Amino acid sequence: MPKTDALFAPTPSRDDVLRSLAFDPAAPTVVIAPTGMPGNAFDVCGPDLVARLNARGIQVVLKPHDHPRGGEAARKACQEACGHLSGPLTRAVWNPDCSPLLKAADVLVTDASSVSFEGALIGRPIVFVDVPAIFASLRAEGVPLDLDTWGRKIGTVVRDGREGEAAIARILARRDDGHGEVRRACVQDMFYNHGAATDAAVRAVYSLLGMGPPARRLR
Repeated sequence: MPKTDALFAPTPSRDDVLRSLAFDPAAPTVVIAPTGMPGNAFDVCGPDLVARLNARGIQVVLKPHDHPRGGEAARKACQEACGHLSGPLTRAVWNPDCSPLLKAADVLVTDASSVSFEGALIGRPIVFVDVPAIFASLRAEGVPLDLDTWGRKIGTVVRDGREGEAAIARILARRDDGHGEVRRACVQDMFYNHGAATDAAVRAVYSLLGMGPPARRLR
């Protein structure tokens, strides 16, 4: 899809993104990007995990969901919580576009968010914080859940900040989480023509309008 084309653009680079946050490009960086539902990864263990990672010298980027359930009250509560955590090794980013942050991440932490598939698309190790309250809520609403096809098989599932810290430290030390083959299979199954979707969409529109294709590749 066109949204993911930005993940393959040469700019901004990982270092560009980290410098824009006043972070050290040489230091490991973890992006925490939860879904917008109550009981998400941040609610389960966000502050504890951030503190544990910072104590190890790991930079953390908090990327709250663009549209949290609960409206403006939920957004303000999230902003306040993130504000308390912000410091030399932690930044909160409110830009709705997550693509630059994914390019900068050495590890992505999420829960039931589709951002995991975008992270998988560019091969990022993923840590899933278990969110049983969200799954129970979705089932109660009659929302179909497919956790068996790919689900959380493309990463490591943890229950709390302690397990999250241990998993992330292990991934950074090994530069691998053991799920790369599964992620690649997931990407092949779920994505088509990734990195060129915008061009394909524009060419389709031009064709429907009876116009010749654009003269140059769009960026």
